Amino acid sequence: MGCRATARPSAAAAAAVVAVALAAWLACVAPAAIACAAPVVAEPAALVPRTPAGWETLATGLPEEARLRLLPTFHYNRVDGATPGVGVAYQSERVLAPLVYVMGSYATGRDRFLGAAGFEAPIGDPTWLRAGADVYRRTASEDDWIVGELENSIFALLARTDYRDHYEATGLGGHVIFEPGRDVALTGAVRIQNEASLPTRVRFSVFGKDGRFRPNPPIEQGDEGLISVSVRVGPYRVPRPGGTLGTLGYERAGGILARDFDYGRARA
Repeated sequence: MGCRATARPSAAAAAAVVAVALAAWLACVAPAAIACAAPVVAEPAALVPRTPAGWETLATGLPEEARLRLLPTFHYNRVDGATPGVGVAYQSERVLAPLVYVMGSYATGRDRFLGAAGFEAPIGDPTWLRAGADVYRRTASEDDWIVGELENSIFALLARTDYRDHYEATGLGGHVIFEPGRDVALTGAVRIQNEASLPTRVRFSVFGKDGRFRPNPPIEQGDEGLISVSVRVGPYRVPRPGGTLGTLGYERAGGILARDFDYGRARA
């Protein structure tokens, strides 16, 4: 009896020791086995930028391409009234001026079609020199430096206030632009045009204390032949964050292009 009692506890103790040893072995060996069985994930290879082929430039929007652009226009003043228009231009991304353009508009206040067409061709690469020409019939003004056309249209339409004086110009012109950098350009131009007075035609405005627009003053009518030179310091268009743009030029009417006018003036 006593021998049987002592034998059973000894067997139980041995079983417990085996269980503890097996658990310790699993704890050490199992993680290593799992790590060896796990798949190895390779790091992605560095992406190498691909240079587009020449035939891809029409679809990828590279700066060298040229596109057909729609040019909607609208202005309002006391001689033309509401003047909607539309044009198209085949324009390069590298230069802001259109390579080829045609535009048309209709002055509802005086029942008159206006329009312009022209081209500008870059010469060489890099493009330091450009030459162009255009023909036109348009409502012109010498007061661009006072107020822009958009701002003037808003005041005329809403407050019956037209800050500009207007005349009609019909003619043709040509120019050559030397631009060695984006912030400087030298321009030479020639222009031959007929100038005619325009009376005030419309009176509509949303607001305004006066019942009518002020009269549009007449001009000295006739044909003008003009040669001009100018220099620009600053970008072609001032960016939205701001910048500096200045121009200085000289115009000479008459001389070898003798028409009805003979004068010279500086413009800044």
